[in-house]
Amino acid sequence: MMKTLLFIAFVCFSTLAHAAQTSHLHFATFANNGETFLFIEAGTQDGSGTHYANAFAITVATDSYLDGFPIRLREDEEQALAREGGTPEESSERSHRDLNTLIDSLRANPNVAAILSNSSPTTERFSQAAWDAAPAAKQARFTKTDIFPISRDIWQLELANINFPADPEQCFGLLEQMTGFKLDLVNEETSARTTLNEDARVPTRRGCPQDYWIAHVFTHSFFRSTQRMAVILRFSKTGFEGPDRALMAVTTVMPE
Repeated sequence: MMKTLLFIAFVCFSTLAHAAQTSHLHFATFANNGETFLFIEAGTQDGSGTHYANAFAITVATDSYLDGFPIRLREDEEQALAREGGTPEESSERSHRDLNTLIDSLRANPNVAAILSNSSPTTERFSQAAWDAAPAAKQARFTKTDIFPISRDIWQLELANINFPADPEQCFGLLEQMTGFKLDLVNEETSARTTLNEDARVPTRRGCPQDYWIAHVFTHSFFRSTQRMAVILRFSKTGFEGPDRALMAVTTVMPE
């Protein structure tokens, strides 16, 4: 099992406004010799204040969900109400405990546990500094180092928005425009460009997205196999109490 070393620098373009609901990345890993990528996001719903946790498992080569995924857990509103009262510190401690309990329940799900049992300890993770609050990135530049054979290539991710007329149901009839994206992977030495995603429409599951940013890049290399990569994007979408921030992943087998 070979470890790949990357250096990643993010070029920041815009600031992100305060969101009503924000999903945080709690766990991510490759599994099955890099054939599968799993990540878990969690957060607190706006309006009800209930916690949620979602697991996404993706076949890297096809960038498609495994059967049975995503898996979503929500706590009861009664549990959220039970956290109220006492000092702010006590309420925060109860909230943190309940969220961790929910995430543990998700990890114990048989489908999730099966992937975790085959996860790789050599996954490399690179993130934008303070990406929850700082200006978000539209580009990411990194160096990919392979051991067998020895090579060192500089790559760049380029993310661009694609505008579409708003779907009245997805955007609640409030907006005239919603946004998809194009994500390219570029080899700086050869200028070879690979398009990882280019939306022809906005999938219903994203809701009414308005913007996208690069949040994390993960890579995996298994002995002499071609390197796998997963890019986690944060996107803003119309929410109950303002713009929500959610996560999604784009996966690929990297070009030689």
